[in-house]
Amino acid sequence: MEVLNELWAKRPRLEEIEAELRAQIILAQKKGLRVDYIDTHYMSLNNYAGLEAIIRKIATDFNVPISGTIGERRMRGIYKVPLKKKEEEAIKMLEELSPGLWLWVNHPGIESLEHSALVHTKKEDIFSDGGVGEHRAEETRVLTSKAVKKIIHKKKILLTSYRDLARRK
Repeated sequence: MEVLNELWAKRPRLEEIEAELRAQIILAQKKGLRVDYIDTHYMSLNNYAGLEAIIRKIATDFNVPISGTIGERRMRGIYKVPLKKKEEEAIKMLEELSPGLWLWVNHPGIESLEHSALVHTKKEDIFSDGGVGEHRAEETRVLTSKAVKKIIHKKKILLTSYRDLARRK
């Protein structure tokens, strides 16, 4: 991601990174949010020397797992799939799913002025069939559709969360 590359080029001190990440978690908790895991969706643990140790220490201190590090395999997302093909693609992926622990990253949203205002700035990320808000709203519709629920039930897929996984350990 371009913004992260810009950050790493400025050579931030590890103490600053750690302080910022901790402050974000503490603020979320103060606002009443339950922090169940640390997400590294936009970066890798090895993007920057020393970053992995910091994130692992924070995860230990807050007693939460780090997404992508507990043995889960990653499914393809449907975010960049054309609007009219999202449900079909989701069903196909679920049908082909083999047993195991899977991580399926999605970007659900609702139709709203706020979501309609979201835009991608990189040319390769701009949708040809609607905006960010429309794609997020369609992901929500697909994830909650009768067809997707039916395949989840048929394949006996157990939906879980990082919170549930942490409790089982």
